[in-house]
Amino acid sequence: MMKIKIEKNIEENNKKNKKSSFLNIKISVNEKDLLAIMKINSSDILKIIPNPTKESLDLLYFVSYIYTIDKLVRRRWFIDNWTRDIEVSIPVSNVNLWNQAKKDLKKGLDFLTGDNWVISFEELEEEYFKIGKLDIEETKKFNKICLFSGGLDSLVGAIDLIDENESVLLISHSDGYGAVKKAQNNIYNSICESYKEKNIKLGQHHIFSNYNRKTLHEPTTRGRSILFLGLGIFYAMNLENDKVYATENGVISINLPLTQSRSSSNSTRTMHPYFLSQLEKALEKLNIDIKIENPYLYKTKGEMLNDCKNQNLLKELFKQTVSCSHSTHRRTWKRKKKRYTKNCGYCIPCLIRRASVNALGIDLDNYCQYGVDILNENEREEIISKKEDSKVPNDFKAISYFLSKNLKENDIREEIITVAPTENIDKISKMLIRGYDEIRQLISNKTIKKV
Repeated sequence: MMKIKIEKNIEENNKKNKKSSFLNIKISVNEKDLLAIMKINSSDILKIIPNPTKESLDLLYFVSYIYTIDKLVRRRWFIDNWTRDIEVSIPVSNVNLWNQAKKDLKKGLDFLTGDNWVISFEELEEEYFKIGKLDIEETKKFNKICLFSGGLDSLVGAIDLIDENESVLLISHSDGYGAVKKAQNNIYNSICESYKEKNIKLGQHHIFSNYNRKTLHEPTTRGRSILFLGLGIFYAMNLENDKVYATENGVISINLPLTQSRSSSNSTRTMHPYFLSQLEKALEKLNIDIKIENPYLYKTKGEMLNDCKNQNLLKELFKQTVSCSHSTHRRTWKRKKKRYTKNCGYCIPCLIRRASVNALGIDLDNYCQYGVDILNENEREEIISKKEDSKVPNDFKAISYFLSKNLKENDIREEIITVAPTENIDKISKMLIRGYDEIRQLISNKTIKKV
């Protein structure tokens, strides 16, 4: 069991000036020198919310703790190199209230990250937020609050909401990689230019987790989505909105394991409806009346693109989006320096992305926009022969194997149930079959055989 200790970072907090600020936190493992200093970048938050409520701060710090701990505790420290036993006591302003939500939070976190979380709560000794003098504009109201990652799904979600509403707040989070933040800014600026008459605001955030030299962070970051969702809920609580939109296509939301080795949480569950339902149950017990809505759960990615309300803007901006789970692993990419090469081309999200663009228009899918054209057999073998990264074709092999099984609706339903209890299973199974057909069509249209 890895015991996590949370405490104030006294040295850093004593340096803070008189302006409004968030408390910095030190997080350590088993009272050793494996630690992280967690800092919440407050600039964008305070431009919109000058004085957040203590209840919203409890939530913001809770999701930030989970995110930081998820990165701090390595999976390779455990017997199976995956499932972690993590024990942590989290300070909150109302212990009794949070204890009521503890069971649902644990169920959601265990499912999300594939671990065993042992969570308790303790009384908060010092407020997380120091109020100082601020010179800001009057807080505005927003019709909708939408998560905005800089990915293709979030672009469609943002366009659709903005097209129908006068005032939309986009919430983004960056893990510190400049390309993602730059993509978010570029897309946001283009959207604002297209909808000049609308009130559109982007709140960008980065939860800094400064690790010491002896600490290598865990790369899988399965808990990232709870931070992203928590940021949206934090804003909704303070701006009196009752809903947060989190937009993702149904194929990735359900994300069925493609092979036996990808069962359990080896397939990400960032927007799985079971996880979202557990989070909503916890929110209800915390007296937070906010719903999380994914309007595209029953749509494939290709259907999302085809139904987008502003096709011209979508086709102008989709090249700038980042859908990739390996966007920083450029060492093995054949096209590293091209302007629009932001996606690896060989991970599952990239394959689904290519399939959706192919479904939107076969001429829109261009292999040059990807680091590797995994559908080109010569290119695949060239990478393997150079021993640059023999793992590059693995996702393509997995999806090819899965598609070769030609699962029918009954088979798909069984696969869904195996992962987690899910509502509207018939509707979801039909959507998944359509989504897999999009990938089949891409492979049929674009595969280049070895010559």
